Amino acid sequence: MRSPLVMLIALLLVVLGAGPASAEPPAQLSDRITDEAGVLGENEQAVRESVADLAASTGIHLYAVFVSSFDTQGSTDWAEEAAELSDLDDSDLLLAVAVGPAGYEYGWWVDEAFPLREAAVQTVLESAVVPDLEASNWDAAVIDLAEGLEPLAAPAAADEAAGAESDEPAWTATTTMLVVAGLAVALLAGHLLSRRKTSAGSS
Repeated sequence: MRSPLVMLIALLLVVLGAGPASAEPPAQLSDRITDEAGVLGENEQAVRESVADLAASTGIHLYAVFVSSFDTQGSTDWAEEAAELSDLDDSDLLLAVAVGPAGYEYGWWVDEAFPLREAAVQTVLESAVVPDLEASNWDAAVIDLAEGLEPLAAPAAADEAAGAESDEPAWTATTTMLVVAGLAVALLAGHLLSRRKTSAGSS
């Protein structure tokens, strides 16, 4: 039989060896969907399609990363550092989810110049995404986030297009009247000048 000391040392080695491996420090994201925790499985393609649809219709690029742990950092700090390492910009949104035996944690990041209000994004997260995370529906969490952001981004895109149109000079009724009046004055002046020349010639 093994002595208690030998068994204790072996147990400590197992614990110490498993601890660091389960933690995922922030890293540069090379893809829109990163599943280090292996929770998406065969549903990953549907997640990718929803993210691509969001980008095509709104210009918003949603990134999602699943890891086993946020290491020693808080979820918000982890997401922020991962975004910085990945050079994400003002059209990007990052959802980071840690999936562990004790439950889940999530954090998210957007740039200060992100086109949607942070309060609106938070509402979508709380109403649509959190219930999916609670039920361990990891793929649905990303899909529902993409679908929740799309209608929010549509008014913003419409306002931007309207603003661009308003910057262009508009042909108004006033402009038409001014053009017509200008032509009338020019014609009248030409007519009067022609009569003066005729009168001068006859004398």
